[in-house]
Formats: sequence, structure tokens, C-alpha cells
Amino acid sequence: GPYAIVRHPSYTGAALLSIGQFILHGSLSSLVRRSGVLDNPALKVIAMVLLIWRMIVAASLILRIGHEDETVKSISRAEWENWAKVVKYRLIPGVY
Repeated sequence: GPYAIVRHPSYTGAALLSIGQFILHGSLSSLVRRSGVLDNPALKVIAMVLLIWRMIVAASLILRIGHEDETVKSISRAEWENWAKVVKYRLIPGVY
């Protein structure tokens, strides 16, 4: 399953979802841009707040990964160390 590839596959999925949403809503031909919603200053502020919120959530998840690894390691050190040797990457295969 996904835990054989990365240690935190749900975070990988959340990151891919966020990237997809940014591409979908940020592209020049997106409904958000074509509808003129972002021409309204109040709605533009709301969109920016949502974007900033997403960035904060993403950063907090990245920071949380190390804490989760340490917690699991403290519960079952030998098993976690064996798993970490096999599954070397936390979030992105071949990168991190």
C-alpha cells in the first residue's frame, strides 16, 4: 500500500490536492477568473485569506511530520527503525 512508498501518504495526498486546486482555480481559464469574482475587492481579499490559510496548514503539516515520526518511534522503536530503513522518504518519494 501507500505506506510502503512514503511514511505519511495522507499528507502527500493533501499536498497533491492543494496543488491541483491552485492550478484549477488559478489558471487563466478557470471559472473563478473568467466569472470576474476576483474583480470584487472583498472577494479578492477572501481568496487571498484562503490561500494564506492553505499555506499555513501545509507548513504545519510539514512541521508535524517529524513529531509524528518521533511519537511512533517512542512507542515501538525497533519496529519503527526497521520500517524507516525500508521506507526512507517521509512525503515525496526520492526527495523527502
